[in-house]
Amino acid sequence: DIKIGAKLSLRPGLYNYGTVKLTGEYIKISDSMHTLDSNYLAGFKKSNTSLSLYADYYYDSRNSHPYPLKGNMLRVFINKVGLGLLSKDVNLFYYGIDFHFYQTIGRKWYVAEMVKAENSAGENAPYYYQLNMTQGKDFIRGFDLFTIKGDQFYYCRNNIKYELVKPSLKKVKEGQEKNKFKALQYAFYLNAFADAGYVVNKFTDVNPYNNKMLFSWGLGIDFVTYYDMVIRFEYAFTSVWTNGFFFGFGMPI
Repeated sequence: DIKIGAKLSLRPGLYNYGTVKLTGEYIKISDSMHTLDSNYLAGFKKSNTSLSLYADYYYDSRNSHPYPLKGNMLRVFINKVGLGLLSKDVNLFYYGIDFHFYQTIGRKWYVAEMVKAENSAGENAPYYYQLNMTQGKDFIRGFDLFTIKGDQFYYCRNNIKYELVKPSLKKVKEGQEKNKFKALQYAFYLNAFADAGYVVNKFTDVNPYNNKMLFSWGLGIDFVTYYDMVIRFEYAFTSVWTNGFFFGFGMPI
């Protein structure tokens, strides 16, 4: 899989942002993969070449992008996969919206919620191009080891958190500095969470978790440190009777 892209970021107002991204992709699968699923790529081919255009516009008043505690973010986006310029292998269109809300509810107490919906234009997308609710930034906690794909998905994530250790700076003793860092930055937050999601797949019904409401809940700790890095430690229970400990990077909402 080879991807090459160019991105243009816009900021027409204090809280208003936009993005335009052009991506070229070439993907090829093995003969054995094609034998297992001839519809893995578009056109029942063993390779696809495509040029895609993604655009979004969003309002963002969050007090911090890496780990917000106050503010809102509303984003609308479109994604045209296959412009018919490099090839006519792929011709798919996606669109969606997501909303994030953050609020302080007391001393050291915070709540956060987010809702996202993404849809395709009704095509029977090959497996590789289907929407995936268990990959990247699209997930509900506890389903990290699942693959749930379709032509639409809807999900929400909800947190109530308590500040265990406020953002702090600990100086390192002289002579013990490593990598030129003379202080350790850190903060810890305890989370109680509840998530829900639904993936629609109108064309295939082989996955028992498609076309079914899924839930998860649990507890976690967020560690916020250098370069706005967020490390998550979570224990989650799910509506399909699984549970376990999970480790991840990036803010949960």
